Amino acid sequence: MTKDEDAPTSKKQKQNTAPAAAQQRPTPTPKPPNRKLLFVAVPPIPRPAGVTLSSSPLRSFSIMTFNILAQCLVRRELFPYCTKSDLRVKHRFPLIVDDITQKYKPDIACLQEVDGFEDLLAPNLVQAGYDWVYLKKNPEKQGGHGLCIAWKKDKFSKQKYQSVFYDESTFTHPTPVTPVTNNIGQILGLRFHEAAADGAVDQGTARNSVGIVVTNTHLYWRPPAQYEKLRQAYVLLEEAVKFRREMEHEQDMEEGMSEERGRKWPLLLCGDWNSVPSDGVYRTLTKQPLTDIHIDKLNPVPLVVKTTPADRAPPAESSETAHDAAITPEDAGPPLENPLPPPLLISRMSALPRLHSCYATYRATDPSHTVNPDWKDGHGSGNETLWDGEPTYTNFTEWKGTLDYIFVAEESEQERAVDVGPRRQQTFVVVDNVLEIPREEYLQPGIPNQHFPSDHVPLMAGIGLYEEVV
Repeated sequence: MTKDEDAPTSKKQKQNTAPAAAQQRPTPTPKPPNRKLLFVAVPPIPRPAGVTLSSSPLRSFSIMTFNILAQCLVRRELFPYCTKSDLRVKHRFPLIVDDITQKYKPDIACLQEVDGFEDLLAPNLVQAGYDWVYLKKNPEKQGGHGLCIAWKKDKFSKQKYQSVFYDESTFTHPTPVTPVTNNIGQILGLRFHEAAADGAVDQGTARNSVGIVVTNTHLYWRPPAQYEKLRQAYVLLEEAVKFRREMEHEQDMEEGMSEERGRKWPLLLCGDWNSVPSDGVYRTLTKQPLTDIHIDKLNPVPLVVKTTPADRAPPAESSETAHDAAITPEDAGPPLENPLPPPLLISRMSALPRLHSCYATYRATDPSHTVNPDWKDGHGSGNETLWDGEPTYTNFTEWKGTLDYIFVAEESEQERAVDVGPRRQQTFVVVDNVLEIPREEYLQPGIPNQHFPSDHVPLMAGIGLYEEVV
């Protein structure tokens, strides 16, 4: 894809077209059928050769990622295809709550662009039996939005939590080539309650205790800033690996382990990654080959040059920093000295776990999945191959594409190198099912609409945790 093809339309462009669009009331979209959980046809996570898994899972759970579209980012001109009622909080919010607490009921929900949390969302989570951790994007700012991880209290207990402020990291601290982003992440350790899936009760030993680490993030939005997104992803993944190692060690100490060690805690990473599957960011995270074009786009660019009609960015997010400039190749200017050049960053990423997307084989699971309508118009040449089996959209506005993922991390060589002593008992992650992606006819000309409350659709995966049969 070219740069103009792989990024959403800008606020400025939409302002130029909004008055005409606003004069024509959108035709109501048909009511969609209930979204189904689809059995995964092709496993998105490869099983190690020679490994036989137990016939039944140690534990099973569902996990959702959902950018719910912060009300503070909603502007009429950004969604010219919407009716006014589609954008009002009194219409959108009940649908959001219903999706989370009534319709899909995930055991874990990772939410992005959450505002009005204490007044609106928290009471509904309490009523539905969830606990949570919430982190504002800019804690000192009045209002604004942030991230939330919610989990069912009858299934998990919180063991440990860490907030990640990317601008404070030594690897992403603002420099002459990197912006102040206010982007954030969350890392959470959850332990399953002792009751097992078959109704039995564990004995409470570390070898039987099962836990998971979950992260939630919303990466920097500006389309040309792939370098900054990759740096943020690097910080989150490195911190999450350290966090998991600490959790496992604390579990050993808690259970008084000496000769033996407890189970490995699976690591799942959710969020709005603001990267499509053909980007160098996604391909680096999933350990796929990078072309010269990918590497070139991972070079940092100047922060602000000038505003240009060619600027194309996610509509809601662009309203936060609409005064910043778009950066086009002809504007980029001479290269800037970079303390962490892309080759070094990519090398460091290679030492961290490979990520597997739970939806990486979605198009094999759902052959009826609608191809991205933008591709039909000739804007997606080659995308069908580059995007592999990922959905062709999770964000459906005037720009359409896949930005949201539920990743599972596999153990890296670096982790094995530092994990001295007796080997931990491995816990294998199997993706059993995924929530289907709505068909195009229920989303056109764009969302939010009367049935879908956000410009993103929620993703959800059913996960089973298995042990190896020796």
